[in-house]
Amino acid sequence: MELGPLRQAGGRRTRKCDTCRERKVKCVVIISCQPRRGHSRQLADMKGSGTPQERNSCNPLVPVGPHTEFSIHRFPIDWAANFKEHFLLRLCSNMCSSQGMIRLLSGIIDKDVPDGSLQHSCINALTAGYYSTRASGYHARDEGICSYSKALRGVRYAVALHPRQLETSTLIMSIMCLCLYENILVTEPRSWAQHYVAISHLIEMQGPDHYQTRRNRDILMAFRYTIIVCAGTHRHPCFLAEERWKAVIKPLGAEQYDEFDSVLNIAVDIPGLLCDLDALKVGVLSDEVERHTLALRTEEMLRTLQGWREASIPFVSANDNPQTYSLQTAAAITFHHMLLLLVEELCYLLGIPWLPPASLSSRATPGLISASATSGRKERRHVLGSEILRLAKLSIRSDTAIYGVLTFIMSLHVAHDNLIQASPEMAAIEHLMNTVIAEQHGFYMAQQHSGMYKAFEDVSL
Repeated sequence: MELGPLRQAGGRRTRKCDTCRERKVKCVVIISCQPRRGHSRQLADMKGSGTPQERNSCNPLVPVGPHTEFSIHRFPIDWAANFKEHFLLRLCSNMCSSQGMIRLLSGIIDKDVPDGSLQHSCINALTAGYYSTRASGYHARDEGICSYSKALRGVRYAVALHPRQLETSTLIMSIMCLCLYENILVTEPRSWAQHYVAISHLIEMQGPDHYQTRRNRDILMAFRYTIIVCAGTHRHPCFLAEERWKAVIKPLGAEQYDEFDSVLNIAVDIPGLLCDLDALKVGVLSDEVERHTLALRTEEMLRTLQGWREASIPFVSANDNPQTYSLQTAAAITFHHMLLLLVEELCYLLGIPWLPPASLSSRATPGLISASATSGRKERRHVLGSEILRLAKLSIRSDTAIYGVLTFIMSLHVAHDNLIQASPEMAAIEHLMNTVIAEQHGFYMAQQHSGMYKAFEDVSL
């Protein structure tokens, strides 16, 4: 945004955009106000030749009253309720409401929180921001932007100055709301990753003993995906792979894990393998003993994934419809395939068979069987990436729940990196990410930019 011209001698420059400076209204500097110019003119035409106050009454960029910040109460009181109701309906549709993250999000969004609190701002930002992507409401978008800006300042202050004096679970859920907002309306490349780092740090800071109680353990279990993705994205070992943390996340007594919970407990070791892969490629891991130890860990990971396939993938005969997989099962299978793709290079460098036919059974998906029978590393990765795409296309429909869509995005990102360029599958995955997930479902972290997913651009954190 360029500096405005000096008004008079002794005056000062402003940082308003040209549109807001010309209209003499408050400029929301977080994003450009330029796209709203046509909308504002339409509002002015609809209002006709009324007073300036009347013409600005529908303009979401005009502040109301003496305050400089926006408030949800400047809209009819049911706006906030509409945002929440719309989000909750989309969050829980066709998904098991007992799932950890869904249960936690539903609980925090559906309860009454004090106006002006950090949690209140985070909830408003998330629900209004998502509503704006699904309905043509400038009020919702601007309310989300202003609530997000206020909540982000509050979160940074809380994390920097008073991390141990606040209710940690409340702060974590507030950050998660902001992270989901970034998944919907990407303000900066990989901005979501900064929130993942904050959540991981807050949970690790408490130590495993803090999560022995039922309530705290539920929070830890719900955020395993966040912690694993954070560690894997930054290529450093995941603290959940430590034995003292594994003792907390393993099933207790007669507790039964679903297929996604089970594969997440396996995935805690993947970031450490990726870290060792980087060390191996640059020559840091050159000692034969270290290489042998890494090979043993990699082989153990492959055996564990094979055991998960035997226990979790439903048997599907050749005559069955491939759509018989439930949404949750399909998401777990694509996540499993993503883990296999992530360790493929490590298997190659260590001389370990990646997907031998002997490791497959009748419960293997068609993509696994085809990848095992295909020759050539690039071709095999392409086949398995295509299987991720196939399952995602079958599962993501117009009525798919919010969290259901999110569980596919990381797997699709890894599949995109392993597909052969200019192949039909590459065009199909770009359509799925750009059109279906970003535009139809409103998750713009999936949108591509300059040949790679916008949310995963190579930027320093």
